[in-house]
Amino acid sequence: EEHFGDGSGFGARIDYLREEQPLGTAGALGLLSEPPTEALLLMNGDLVTNADVGGLLDAHVASGAVATIGVRRYLHAVPFGCVERDGDLVVRLEEKPVVEREVNSGIYALAPAAIARVEPGVPLSMPDLIGALLADGLAVGAFEIEDDWIDVGQREQLDRARTGG
Repeated sequence: EEHFGDGSGFGARIDYLREEQPLGTAGALGLLSEPPTEALLLMNGDLVTNADVGGLLDAHVASGAVATIGVRRYLHAVPFGCVERDGDLVVRLEEKPVVEREVNSGIYALAPAAIARVEPGVPLSMPDLIGALLADGLAVGAFEIEDDWIDVGQREQLDRARTGG
């Protein structure tokens, strides 16, 4: 807040919300003084990134989805040979495979209809909000984050951010 102020020096408008009690990653949206009329960008506070959030917002609006999640490719090298079996019989052996998944980057675009589901003062996580939207059959989009992205909530990632590596 000391650095960004009200955002005017950066060509933006920044309002600050303060939780009296922890409300979760989505619950703080219930503190908004008025419901938004346009899509809103929400980011976890433990990210260091140069992600194209403008592109994410544009893709979200163009898609008509109620929410869009920034996703990122994640590779995990299993340090052992992996065995697949059928009962007591081995059917496949794969030496030190690399498992690829898409993970939630903690960057979201939300339509006003998604934000309207957040009850003021009620704790709510973003995964629970997204889960409720999906359970109701609403469209939730994905936008691939290809730019630098570090979740400094992970100790090794924090060290990486500090060293620039």
